Amino acid sequence: MRDLFCLFWGMRNVIQTTLLICLLTAPLLVSGQSIIGKWVTIDDETGEKKSVVEITQRGEKLYGTITNLFRKPDEDPDPVCSECSEDDERFN
Repeated sequence: MRDLFCLFWGMRNVIQTTLLICLLTAPLLVSGQSIIGKWVTIDDETGEKKSVVEITQRGEKLYGTITNLFRKPDEDPDPVCSECSEDDERFN
């Protein structure tokens, strides 16, 4: 009889712990924020704003586009990557 009681008491603690974990994590799963929108990127070293990136969704895929660059006066205001070949669809 005592073994049955211990088994029941141990199972009760497992159920209570599981229920507590579910109750504590449920709000995190339900209230997830969307990443769609405009985001400002910050330089890790200087803490300065670097750009504005717009995240959009088309179908099931997410896409990011740089919409604004915060350039210093001595930097090129409209830089173009020269590492891509002109045949690359990303080449502007």
